[in-house]
Amino acid sequence: MDQLKRVKIFAAAAFIVILSFAAVSIFCAAPYTAAAEDIGGLEIDKLEVRSVKVLADAVGRNVEIKALPSPDSETVELLSDGTAIEVAECGSDTYYRIVGRGKEMYILKDNTTASLSRNQRVAAIIISIGAAAIIAAFALVYVHRNKQRK
Repeated sequence: MDQLKRVKIFAAAAFIVILSFAAVSIFCAAPYTAAAEDIGGLEIDKLEVRSVKVLADAVGRNVEIKALPSPDSETVELLSDGTAIEVAECGSDTYYRIVGRGKEMYILKDNTTASLSRNQRVAAIIISIGAAAIIAAFALVYVHRNKQRK
């Protein structure tokens, strides 16, 4: 019975560690207000800025950052999945303006997320599978040892 308690405590600890990693990796910052001079001299007094992560359409891919809020606009930069950026509304239904990077740039709203990026989701799944395998291995060792004692 003492070993069963140990296995349960280990499983609970592993579960808490996994949940902690997931909670830490979720990045949801509250919007804040920036002065116009902080965002490249826009002709408005205040702009609501929020932090998001770049969300690629597949693991390992990059997202195009445009010079203007248009799909036909020149690509000025490529950002990898999970890159943290600060964005603000720009009057477009489909694009955000990226702020704090020294030049005017835009990102498609569908390519941003306030939670986990695709790479982070894959990592969380791999960690979960690994933790489950470790817990299963310890449980099997426990069962095997108990059968040998009988």
